[in-house]
Amino acid sequence: MKDENKKILKNEFTWLPKDKRVSRFGGTFPPRQPELRKPLLWVDSKGIDFGHELYLINNTGEVIDSIATSSGGFATIGDDVITVASDECEYNNVQPNEAVKIDEFDVFSDGDYVIEVYVRLRSEKLGFIEIKTPSEKGGLKKETVLLWDTGEAGKFVSIKKA
Repeated sequence: MKDENKKILKNEFTWLPKDKRVSRFGGTFPPRQPELRKPLLWVDSKGIDFGHELYLINNTGEVIDSIATSSGGFATIGDDVITVASDECEYNNVQPNEAVKIDEFDVFSDGDYVIEVYVRLRSEKLGFIEIKTPSEKGGLKKETVLLWDTGEAGKFVSIKKA
């Protein structure tokens, strides 16, 4: 993602555990185990024409000194492999409850690509960490937890100290 596409949103995303959710059709979901953990870092999206923008939400309660992101992926067409990679984009002094745009996906042109996002983050509380999201066809899905308040990585998320 190029720097001119950077975007920061304040208080736009609210985490709701799955056991507290109600179907958009008015019904309830089957009972779920209560989620006692809270996400410190998570990813969500906002729809745009024929696609969506992907945001990293800072729910740590602290200012994150820097967040650098990039993405990459591939698609196969017959025996050929086509690769893609984005430019790195960096944000500084990301405030609590701010969401920074880390990627943008187009339903038509990105739908066949398997894409993952890379995040390098530095803060006083978390230190310097590198995060790799799950690889997903068409781009990362809504509400993907990267790091829980227990220190656990989200499902299929890789975190290492840098």
